[in-house]
Amino acid sequence: MDHRSRSFGCAFVIAGLGLFGLAIVIGLRGGTVFVGGGEPGSLILTASLVAAAVGFAILGLTGPAPFDRTGSRVGLGLLAVGLAGNVLTGIYSAGSTVDPLESLPILLVSGLGNLAVVVGVIVTAASLVRSAGA
Repeated sequence: MDHRSRSFGCAFVIAGLGLFGLAIVIGLRGGTVFVGGGEPGSLILTASLVAAAVGFAILGLTGPAPFDRTGSRVGLGLLAVGLAGNVLTGIYSAGSTVDPLESLPILLVSGLGNLAVVVGVIVTAASLVRSAGA
């Protein structure tokens, strides 16, 4: 893949981190912050997770060294899928009139999303530690 797609991936991850930091500040100042909500802090948090997921997916597909290793690609892909699953369940839960904890499909998607994020972090970190120059 070309250099431009790698730059987009990095830009999305950096934007996601910046928006996440802004959401933390809003929460610390007493604002409402949760995934899928309609308040400014919630919208910023949701956007931060979407941006990070898109960035991780792009880097997983086109990442430069040391992200070009199989372990890094798998880990970044798991991070992207896990974050996307968490965003989807958050949006569904925020708009649902039913308790999402009573919905087995929502619990499964959320649980698998959380597991994918944890495993993705571990796999990516392990791959980066094993790569030369990381």
